[in-house]
Amino acid sequence: MTENLVLVDGDDRPVGYAEKRLCHSERGMLHRAFTALLFDDAGRLLLTRRSPAKMLWPGKWDGTVASHPRDGETFVSAAERRLPEELGIECSLEYLFKFEYHVSDGNRGSENEVCGTLIGTISSEPDPDPAEIVQTRFVSPHHLNVADSPEYCPWMLLALALLPRARIPESYHTSEWTSPQASQWTFRRLWSACEGFAPASAGTIQPPAFAIWVSTCSWAVQSSPRPTRSRSAAGTWCFRKPVLQPERGRRPRRSPVWPRQDI
Repeated sequence: MTENLVLVDGDDRPVGYAEKRLCHSERGMLHRAFTALLFDDAGRLLLTRRSPAKMLWPGKWDGTVASHPRDGETFVSAAERRLPEELGIECSLEYLFKFEYHVSDGNRGSENEVCGTLIGTISSEPDPDPAEIVQTRFVSPHHLNVADSPEYCPWMLLALALLPRARIPESYHTSEWTSPQASQWTFRRLWSACEGFAPASAGTIQPPAFAIWVSTCSWAVQSSPRPTRSRSAAGTWCFRKPVLQPERGRRPRRSPVWPRQDI
């Protein structure tokens, strides 16, 4: 079955539709996506391991659920549709923020997305679809600081790095995840992922093999180690000077992320 994604411009305004695989091939096409982060009552985050059959980042650990809104869906309604399909559970979600990023997975293709970040509380046992998710586990922030921790999907790390900038209700018990120490661990994971990434093969049309373009993150250009220019085909983290964009309307807007408003 063909699945069409919503193409958008730099202000997250719909400009058309394209087939899912085409959106993720080569340089990719800017489209809408979401990542949903579910926490239990102890403040642990439910991570899911992607199926080896996935086109991008196969077998890597992700936030709870990541997918794409369909035409007419908001980030929240799309995620609430996908949760039962991928994890066999239902829960209410809240929209936190969204960010734009662009990252290549070598010869497999690229993610080029405006990614809505959602939060929810999980109170039931997940029953994942093995075609989507092959393993689940609950983790605390210190798992990001373990030397032999697994590889994580970049959009999840970016969403976690932005959590301290969001206004999260205390009912979600995320204080450990929004601490300066947790933020430092997340950045460390971002940089180590960059350094260990294999470049695309010669002759392929790709962005730098591991370049993230974040247009809504004022922390990006202030973090340590500081971003540098691309060194080679292997690439490096490349942060655009932040032009902070509202969800709709004129820009610039002085805010680290887009406002608390779903589509």
